Amino acid sequence: MKIFLSLIFFSLSLGATELEVLSKHPIWLRLLHFEDSTSRVDSQEYFIHPQGNVNSKLELEATIKAFNENQTLGNDPWKAACSFPARYQFLIDHGFKFPKPDCVDYNAWRKQLDIKSVSLVFSSYYPGNPASIFGHTFLKLNFDENHVSKLTDYAVSFSARATDPMGVIYALKGLLGGYQAFYEISPYYMKLNEYVHTESRDIWEYPIVLSPLQIDRLLAHLWEQYKKASYSYWFTKENCSFQLLALLDVAFGDTNLAEESELTVLPAKTVKQVDATGKLGLGTIRPSFKKQLLYRYNLLNQSERQEYEQELDQKFQSTNANVLDAVIAKIRYEQLKVNEDAEKRKEISKKLLPILQRRAALKVKTEDFNKQWYESMSEENPVRSHNSSKIQINSGIRNDKSVLGIEARLGLHSPTDREEGLPHHSEVNYLSFSIDHRDDQTLVQSIRIVDILSLQPKTTANSGFSWRAGAGAIRRLGYRAGLAPQTAFSIGYSIAPIRSLSLYSLIGAEASVHTRKIKDVAIGNNFELGLIYTPSWFKLRHHLMGYVFHDYNRRRPWIKASLTSQYALNKKWEVGLKGQYIFNTPYQYQKKSDEYLAMILRHF
Repeated sequence: MKIFLSLIFFSLSLGATELEVLSKHPIWLRLLHFEDSTSRVDSQEYFIHPQGNVNSKLELEATIKAFNENQTLGNDPWKAACSFPARYQFLIDHGFKFPKPDCVDYNAWRKQLDIKSVSLVFSSYYPGNPASIFGHTFLKLNFDENHVSKLTDYAVSFSARATDPMGVIYALKGLLGGYQAFYEISPYYMKLNEYVHTESRDIWEYPIVLSPLQIDRLLAHLWEQYKKASYSYWFTKENCSFQLLALLDVAFGDTNLAEESELTVLPAKTVKQVDATGKLGLGTIRPSFKKQLLYRYNLLNQSERQEYEQELDQKFQSTNANVLDAVIAKIRYEQLKVNEDAEKRKEISKKLLPILQRRAALKVKTEDFNKQWYESMSEENPVRSHNSSKIQINSGIRNDKSVLGIEARLGLHSPTDREEGLPHHSEVNYLSFSIDHRDDQTLVQSIRIVDILSLQPKTTANSGFSWRAGAGAIRRLGYRAGLAPQTAFSIGYSIAPIRSLSLYSLIGAEASVHTRKIKDVAIGNNFELGLIYTPSWFKLRHHLMGYVFHDYNRRRPWIKASLTSQYALNKKWEVGLKGQYIFNTPYQYQKKSDEYLAMILRHF
């Protein structure tokens, strides 16, 4: 009753029914981050009413009361309307009249930002961190109304504050919402240093079409979130991308991007979601230092590459501008890799200085990235990627008998999938399964938690390792049990004589448990040879693989060879063929299996 008396005092009468309706208004629920009947915000200080996180009407009543009475909340040094400027504006827009607050800190913050436009930023895939293997998204607050990118712009990101080192515990807690996450605001150059320089990731920037009113609403809600809100972080759902969609929903006012997101929310998919609204401009790339180095190196002919090698070994002083540009790019890249070691950086700087002086003396302009390079980079634009989830039907022959199968995965990409907008010649699959029907028997063949193949072709300009890792359960020919828990890791090298061809060799360890008996615990080393070929003139992709697992307990090999070819009909549909041969040698007898399958799959 006190709330309604105060409303009369401010020349506004509102009935209980109207209050109930307003508490269910989409914008109000978005400001509270409600999903069904509960807020996703964990921090109680984000709510004025003790039950505000589960009752939007009680929170609305408490908010109106706090604004009317010009209350100060908790330890805040300012009034309630200054703590929640987006809520304040929402109620003003719906006819409420409140005492006008003097929000000194909020106004100073807004003046410091002085934002004229906003961009959506996608940071490319980074296999070195489980949280970033799917890429990352954040917002960039621009001082320029035409979205001209400046190092002094601000970045708005949502990230978990993890207390564990990267590893199994880190990955599990991230998958299960075990970390608290917050909005962060930092200078854009800090993000560039982290992603472009330290982690060698490309940055894609997309201008977002926002009116001044929508920008004002975004910043007002960002203040509320930045100061008071914390969330549980889930790698594949309520992550950086999901929360940015929720923030953009508040800004746009007429979208339901967060609500429409699926079971998994991946950064590339969210870029495509915003793009589908028509509110996203064309993307521009800011290449990583590593990509800049590879570009400079690929400009060199064979004799220039020899000069490049000799220059790096300090056996020759080149006067070729392209060679020196490539050498400078290489040394700067090496310098970034030892960024935390002041002595090594100083040593590298000594080596770099005379080369810079010789390059400047040539008085020849450094060749900029050419049109052909930008066209090739446009193929990596995440907007062009296929959807991450997949369902696949297999039909064919196994050991002279017909077999019908189904496979599915939540994400993200296989080596033979259409690869536009995704990491080149790579595999990142998680939460997948396969089921076969044969001889009137239906069996689950595999349940996978994650499978990753990261190829880093070895060149003079790139000395990174290639690796594969996987975990889940498999059914293995020649072992008595059905599905067996299995994990494997291998490391090695790959080469790419041409961009469309990757050859790789990996060696590692593998373990699986087939029964409770110790002799059926398979532990050993694995060896893999592979070839991935994706000719640019045809939408056909091939993956040839040979795999050997040597079981230490049984002292024998388990061998698999397979060839998969896939053709992309469009972004959603693909067809393919697969041939596979498996050979196993148990104690008394041999087992082998061969299969030939036709496949049709859909990305969704």
